[in-house]
Amino acid sequence: DSFYYCGLANTSDFQIQTDFVQPYSKYPSLDVPWYSVLGNHEYGYNVSAVIELSKLEGLRPRWVMDSRYYSRRVKLAASAW
Repeated sequence: DSFYYCGLANTSDFQIQTDFVQPYSKYPSLDVPWYSVLGNHEYGYNVSAVIELSKLEGLRPRWVMDSRYYSRRVKLAASAW
C-alpha cells in the first residue's frame, strides 16, 4: 500500500504531500526512484490518480509507476541487474 486509508481521491490529494513528499524530501539518501505498486488500499478511491503521480512535475522521477501492471529491469551496480 502506498496511501492509507483508502488510497487517493485525485492527484492533488493532501496525502501526496503529507505521506510521500514531506517525509521523503527531508533526507538526501531517500531522493531515489520509488518503484510503486498498487495495494488493496489504493483501490478504495481512484487507482488512476495513483498511477498518474508518475507524470506530475515535482514527483517525477521519484514516483515510478508506469501503469497498473508493469515490470522493469533496474541496474543496481555497474555490472549487475
